[in-house]
Amino acid sequence: ADYIVKKLKEYQINIMFGHIGGYNADILSFFCGNAGNKFVLSYNEQAAAFAVNGYSIIKETIGVAISSGAPSSCNLIPGIANAYFDSNSCVFLAGSSHSLACRDSKKIRQNAFEEIDIVNLVSDITKYAVKIKSVEDVRYEIEKAFYIAEEGRKGPVLLDIPYDIARSDFDYENARPFIPLKQTYDDFRINDVVSLLNKAKKPIILVGGGTRTLKARKHLKNILKKAMIPVVASLCGLDTLPHNHCCYLGFIGHYGNRYANLALANSDCVLILGSRLDERQLGGYKSTLEKKCKVIRVDIDKVELGRKIPETISIHAPAEDFLEKLEQANLEGLNYENWHNILKRWTERYPSYNLKIKETNANNFLHIISDYLPDDAIICADVGQNQMCVAQALRLDNQRRILNSAGYGSMGFSL
Repeated sequence: ADYIVKKLKEYQINIMFGHIGGYNADILSFFCGNAGNKFVLSYNEQAAAFAVNGYSIIKETIGVAISSGAPSSCNLIPGIANAYFDSNSCVFLAGSSHSLACRDSKKIRQNAFEEIDIVNLVSDITKYAVKIKSVEDVRYEIEKAFYIAEEGRKGPVLLDIPYDIARSDFDYENARPFIPLKQTYDDFRINDVVSLLNKAKKPIILVGGGTRTLKARKHLKNILKKAMIPVVASLCGLDTLPHNHCCYLGFIGHYGNRYANLALANSDCVLILGSRLDERQLGGYKSTLEKKCKVIRVDIDKVELGRKIPETISIHAPAEDFLEKLEQANLEGLNYENWHNILKRWTERYPSYNLKIKETNANNFLHIISDYLPDDAIICADVGQNQMCVAQALRLDNQRRILNSAGYGSMGFSL
């Protein structure tokens, strides 16, 4: 347990979320014994699992949550699913019953108290999940877990740690380390992308969750200083570009701003950055863009490329790496003034709020309350029509951020 806490410190983890119980008390005893650490105790582990998602997004680091036994670990599952679908790097430490007391056959329903096969339960919603069966594997599995959570498309990992393992002594200095394989991405020609943008009359940039990093946001702003390409956003990409930026157009999809959907549908060149294009974004599996529309797709997850719509250029790379190259390219001469004028008329014709009506209206309320929010406010939106109203009408100006459960869509997330 002492070694696990020291490893967390190596990864600069000084905050942990969760609930305390007999199966994780040893780890938490060492963790809380360090004056620089903070344990955020929730009354239900689901809250801790959601909180660690938000922490990971805002801090751009791995978040850690901990549980104890079957009911505690099962309560983490909604937050694990959320981290998986929205690509948030989280490590979940599940304290569990004594390793020698666990059932040795699936025919046995349960042997130890609060015993459950949490690894099997979350295997489809984690990048990696494993039960540590030997103290000699502790170093290897922790290093592997932290690497996988951040490597490529981010996501959750889970380590099931029996309490007898946590209480064991071992020679950690000579323990087996994890040696990662180097991740490789496409060596793409940025001039091919610039060439398509030069030929385009009505280009659109679609930003998704893959563009939310500080680095990606900075590169995008610098690009838009050179070439004023209109930007639309998915639910996960809503806070990539400030909404008071002259190039920000709106939210797309089934519940999106009508003018943003019209822009995407009528574009002749779409640059898609870190967005998985689910059916609520494109309006179903039979939807297409303009027949002659050129599609440039950039995604850190190779499996996503070419899966939904025909792509002119497919690039397997982190969005921030692509944007860094695009920022360095020659973008002089790209002028889309006529396109901006068309988009302005659509925005005026199909507004997402109407301040002339006297009745209470969610979109009007959210539009007005935007004037009173701090520039660096973090807004938490729950799931349902209220979430869609927030996406349509709340202005995420300046440095404001939004936290919501996009892919998993769980009510209670904002609390």
